[in-house]
Amino acid sequence: MVGLARIWLLLIPAYARRELHEGDVAGPPRKEDVVRGFLKAVDFPANLAKNCLDDVAASVGTLQDACKAESKDVRPMLVALRSFTAILQRPECIEGSEPLPPAFSRALDLVNAGALEVPLVTQAAMQETQAFVKKSQPVFQQKEGKRCYQCVGQDAGQLLLSLSGQVGAIPMLEGLAQAFNGAEVTLDQLMGCSDAVTKGAAVVKSMEISLRPPKGIFWRFNRIGPMAFVKKLKEMADWVHAAQEVLQSCQPQMLPPNERVDAFKEALQLADDVSRNGQELIIMGVDVAKKIQAMGADAAKGDWKAVGLQIGSIADLMSTAQSGLSAVGHFLADVTTKSDDISKVRVCMQQSQSFLQTCHGTFTPLPKQSSLPGKMAVARLHDLLGSAEATLSSCKSSIPRELGNLMPPEMRVMAKSLDMIVRRADDATSMLIKGYDLAEDANQVAAALNKHNYGEASEQIALMLGQINDNLNGDSFLKGLLANMGNDFTELSSLASCVGDTQRFLSDLRTAGQNLEISPRKWTIDKKNCDAAMEALKDAVQAIHNMLSSCSHEIEALKQLLKALMGRQWDNASGQINMFKQNIGEPLWQLAQAIGGRDWTKAGQALAHLAVTALHHAEEAHEAAPKKQRLKREALVSH
Repeated sequence: MVGLARIWLLLIPAYARRELHEGDVAGPPRKEDVVRGFLKAVDFPANLAKNCLDDVAASVGTLQDACKAESKDVRPMLVALRSFTAILQRPECIEGSEPLPPAFSRALDLVNAGALEVPLVTQAAMQETQAFVKKSQPVFQQKEGKRCYQCVGQDAGQLLLSLSGQVGAIPMLEGLAQAFNGAEVTLDQLMGCSDAVTKGAAVVKSMEISLRPPKGIFWRFNRIGPMAFVKKLKEMADWVHAAQEVLQSCQPQMLPPNERVDAFKEALQLADDVSRNGQELIIMGVDVAKKIQAMGADAAKGDWKAVGLQIGSIADLMSTAQSGLSAVGHFLADVTTKSDDISKVRVCMQQSQSFLQTCHGTFTPLPKQSSLPGKMAVARLHDLLGSAEATLSSCKSSIPRELGNLMPPEMRVMAKSLDMIVRRADDATSMLIKGYDLAEDANQVAAALNKHNYGEASEQIALMLGQINDNLNGDSFLKGLLANMGNDFTELSSLASCVGDTQRFLSDLRTAGQNLEISPRKWTIDKKNCDAAMEALKDAVQAIHNMLSSCSHEIEALKQLLKALMGRQWDNASGQINMFKQNIGEPLWQLAQAIGGRDWTKAGQALAHLAVTALHHAEEAHEAAPKKQRLKREALVSH
């Protein structure tokens, strides 16, 4: 047991051993207790080396003299604090850690020299230093054996954390706004805003502590493993959110919408999944471990504008990548039956540097001199779609077949259609794709991008992609449907103006196909599936019939199929789906197969088969009606 106790004592980190000694206050207060209190206040795990005790005692004496001065000038105290921190910056005076970073001394130098450009900061710094002097005076007036030197150290640590925060607040906000918004926020714009100093200082104070490299028994693993950075990432999201609120109250016109911060937070939520998978902590193309270490180095030097630039850069990259992933993810979820698997697509796509770079290029404001913003937005849409298609194709081994194999060909057709629109250099007022005019929606995307409203742009892009996909697929479906019902309407350009939105029936067809599916995840079609499928099929047929009727193409076969579906004339029994006095299970299965395989022409042909069957059944019933009535009359006469 003694051996185990000795091993445990060796394993306890230096800062933990220090806490044990601090709890034992049996001896009289000593001047070096100021160092203990100071290091505890600034959350710095270190011990004071014995060979520097005399220097510390002399420095504490200087602090005591500064407190005795009756003048309201706090500069002697700033000088005394500067000499005190200088000792802790000497490597030979610190055990168990790196020396104290120069950020505190830099803040003291700037305040003491009056080198701060923002009067609010200088004023606040002087007031806090004066408060520290008044609080410390009673302590130094006590007898030598009763002075709470550790209390003085803790107050000094809190003062320097506050001064460092105040000095770094404005530069940090400048850097963050410049990187995140693309427009520099000047000192003149922030100087009159007290929130920029007080609340910004709180953000910097939080960064000051959090950005230090982790120490302790497992320091090697903490520094190189991803788990140690998950907490820092969540803190980073809080920093950006807090800075967002400060800038919102000071210069709302200079700040991007809150949804960009929300997108940044969503991107950071991937950190938990990445950590659990044991991957490198690269999120949305950003090596966050490396970035955090760089920010820590800048914070240690007191270069808070560089810290702000780093955070703003990370937030910008991640929020634009998240906007692109969200647009593509929502589009794929809307036009497929694999919405539960979209998370797999996101994981794969966020590892593609080329796709993430395309997202960053897509979600930036358009050039101010652009005379055709809608057309330029369509060009951005084309590039995003092309990059997404290439990434999906490369991911096909890790995602469902419908997403990895069947969607890329459709996306290539979509990209080709968009490219044709972009090439029409002289006409940006009409952007037709099979009856869908992109012009109005494209202009809305352009307006959202120019306002940095990337969340709105992402939602609009997802809707546009879904509409384009449905219209192209709807065109193929209608060609297969009409051609197989003996109608010579294979060229549907004349129908484009009245067909318009095909999402009305394709969504219902997808629902029908999903309920009629037979696959490893769904081996049977029960009555509930059958009823849901036939109800969705009824809605689809009704939408198709209404659309074609509005184009002066009354299709009698569709009318008869619709009547049968509305009359709920199907029967699901004995493993068969009976309708029109026959088993229509095979045609329905072919329809489901075509929908699942995204062969929309074949799906149209399958539905045409059902419609023609309905028509033949109606005609037979019509022909049989007179004969039935004649037989009924003869039966009455004979009776």
